[in-house]
Amino acid sequence: MSGSARWVRFHVVSWRRLLAWLAVFALGTTAGSTWATVRIGHQVDALARQRDLLEQRAADLETRMEKLQQSLSERRRRPLRSIEVKLAGLDPADELTLVREIRKLLQGLIGRPVDQVDPALVAQILDGRLVSAGGRAVSLSLRQVWVTDSLTVWVDVRAALPR
Repeated sequence: MSGSARWVRFHVVSWRRLLAWLAVFALGTTAGSTWATVRIGHQVDALARQRDLLEQRAADLETRMEKLQQSLSERRRRPLRSIEVKLAGLDPADELTLVREIRKLLQGLIGRPVDQVDPALVAQILDGRLVSAGGRAVSLSLRQVWVTDSLTVWVDVRAALPR
């Protein structure tokens, strides 16, 4: 051999060793994907809840705007402009659903003159009502009602007794 000749090295890999390396690669890919999914999953859940809240606010504002425009066109005195719900005794994950249900029940009061909104009617609508929240039945107990430009209700939530 002369000084210009070079040796080329070949690595021979058996099928068994190749399959072992492929299995380790697949396992690493799976573990990495699982870790990334778990890590990002919480952020996705938080963003989904925030989106639902914003969609609810947008729907409430749209309904409120329509009622106010209708009220202004009819030249009523000081209309009820919004509904605010304060809950106690409920899991925060179910709060959005229950607030939406209570607002649906009281939606017909928006746009009415404040002097025609009867707190006893609000109590009759809400107090003792059974509503589904998070797949379980809960009982509403009206604690307090304020009627100004905005109707504010404070509601205690308890698990409904089985029948």
